[in-house]
Amino acid sequence: MKALLCRVLGAAIGLWAADAVLIGVELASWQAWAVGSVVLAGVHGLVRPVLLFFTFPITLLTLGTSLWVINAALLWGTGWLVSGVDVRGIVPALLGAGLISACAGVAHQFGEPPDDAVRG
Repeated sequence: MKALLCRVLGAAIGLWAADAVLIGVELASWQAWAVGSVVLAGVHGLVRPVLLFFTFPITLLTLGTSLWVINAALLWGTGWLVSGVDVRGIVPALLGAGLISACAGVAHQFGEPPDDAVRG
């Protein structure tokens, strides 16, 4: 449950940062921001692993650069699914994907137990 909360929180902070910093990523309201965060976290949790499995050879050939494109496509798809989340073009999608991935990575660190934690 904590990992899911951190995933949604990372997507929410990343979407907010992309809206604040980038010109081509816009959120119409806080409701669009909230729904977009949940949808983006769900897409990253359910669809992204399947895409990573099927694009593994391309990922090896491009040394991981294709992951950035996959994340941009998922951001664009979230904008397509959620009214009020607008991604205008490939460059804002790529930059937004990078920003959201950075925010989600930081949030993921808070969701992981420390390495020295006792696991039972």
